[in-house]
Amino acid sequence: MNRRILRLLTIAFFSSVLYACTDDYFDFDEITTDEWRPELAVPIVNSTLDLEDILIKEDTGEIITTDPNTGVLEIVYEGSVFAAVGGDFVDLPSQTLSDRLNGIIIPPGSPTIQVDSSFEFSFNTSVEIDSVLLKSGVLDLDIESSYQHSIDLRFEFPTVVNQFNQPLIIFQNLAASDGVNRSRANEVRFLSGYNVDMTKDGSTVNTIPVEVRMIINPINGNPSLPSDEMRFTARIRDLDFERFGGYIGQQSYQLDLDTINVNLFKNFKAGVFFVSNPTLEIDIKNSFGIPANLEFQKLDALNPDNQSSKILGVDLPIDPITNQKNLRRLKSPQKYELVNTDIDLNNTNSNIAQVISFLLKQIVYETRAEFNPEGKTVRNYLTDTSGIGLDVFLKIPFEGRVQRFFLIDTIDLNFEMAEDIEKGMVRIIADNSFPLDAKLQMYFQDSLNNTIDSLYIDGAQSAIPAADVDANGDAIGSKRVITDTEIDRQRLNRLEEGRFAVIVAELNTTNSSQGQNVRFKANHRLEIAVGLKAGILLD
Repeated sequence: MNRRILRLLTIAFFSSVLYACTDDYFDFDEITTDEWRPELAVPIVNSTLDLEDILIKEDTGEIITTDPNTGVLEIVYEGSVFAAVGGDFVDLPSQTLSDRLNGIIIPPGSPTIQVDSSFEFSFNTSVEIDSVLLKSGVLDLDIESSYQHSIDLRFEFPTVVNQFNQPLIIFQNLAASDGVNRSRANEVRFLSGYNVDMTKDGSTVNTIPVEVRMIINPINGNPSLPSDEMRFTARIRDLDFERFGGYIGQQSYQLDLDTINVNLFKNFKAGVFFVSNPTLEIDIKNSFGIPANLEFQKLDALNPDNQSSKILGVDLPIDPITNQKNLRRLKSPQKYELVNTDIDLNNTNSNIAQVISFLLKQIVYETRAEFNPEGKTVRNYLTDTSGIGLDVFLKIPFEGRVQRFFLIDTIDLNFEMAEDIEKGMVRIIADNSFPLDAKLQMYFQDSLNNTIDSLYIDGAQSAIPAADVDANGDAIGSKRVITDTEIDRQRLNRLEEGRFAVIVAELNTTNSSQGQNVRFKANHRLEIAVGLKAGILLD
């Protein structure tokens, strides 16, 4: 037995085992077999598809949902940009306060002497600080004394308080100097969790008061010199905040450019595509307690296949505060909250219908936040994780109409078995409850993409019928059609060179020429079966 016969018998065997239960579904004429011209009937496809099967298999990044009120299916594409960058807007550099207490003469036999004095940290930074809750920080306190008497020191920071509202107090004792070397001491305190009020009871900003009490314990016989002093240096370093109140000035932040890929239309080339209620929902999130605008520097629909214009701008409604389309005034949270500013685009307030008809492949958007656009009008509140960003949802409900809408796709083929077939017939059985029909044509191409034949010689055929619809555009029942296409030996000879098949489908919804809209729902199905009946050549 030669290799060709062995190969065909193998196909016949597996076909009979795998598909025996469905062969009669095609109801081909009774197969007659003679000694030299046997025939073979093989089911190729037998599938039941819903809308999600049809779209999601060829798509990524989208969600198909059902409107709970109407039952209409919709596909949702989404994008998101968010930047938690509150910590970048407040500069908390290291600060140093150095001062001294001097000029105190201690008479022989003098009792204990108490000296109280007040100092201030003038916090040098680019922002105005009313208060700040520290996430981290270190206070270094270095003290030295030339007094030849012991000293008890108390440093109080009355506006630097812990979670129990207790002020930061540091006690330190200095031994008497020997008259040559100064006595020294050092104290380190960690400031995590401390809240710092820098307003001096509302009269200023960026100021930390320090109260110092020095008690000198005279030692009989030790001298007191006019040059004697107690010197201290306080350093606040490694500061990081959790919460901030004050004024950060007029600042801006550039958010990342984002792209939403819309793959629904990637194989559609031309035609009328009308969606009755598409929406583009923009949800702007803001946790900066600061007056802010968001500027849309870019909000475009892209279609690289469009010959006249590859970019179509998305129109925004005019903002009632800024009186501009691309500049939105954002809601400001109450201190440390997150609030949303919503922009909902639909057919009545934007060109979203035109955007959909543009058969967009992408939505590209880029924004910039502007803080305190009108200057110092209110105090600002933010946290180290305060953020700003936006979620974008493109919702395309399957409610509308299409007319002469062309889908074009290319698949790989291998017709090396064509030499074993004398002639054949392809049968397509379609049972469709979608309110959408399809005229199909398939062009076969060689390895150089030259067209060598087509499936239907007389032009595209109505292979999938549309279901009838009621006045609401809802499908009524289903439609069934059977199409047979014969392929003779001469055409098979040409198909042996076939490497690609270009599928062209012309889509029309029911009564689209009359302007009727239809609705696609979750219970719609397309049952399709494809079978091949072939006469086999034997040597």
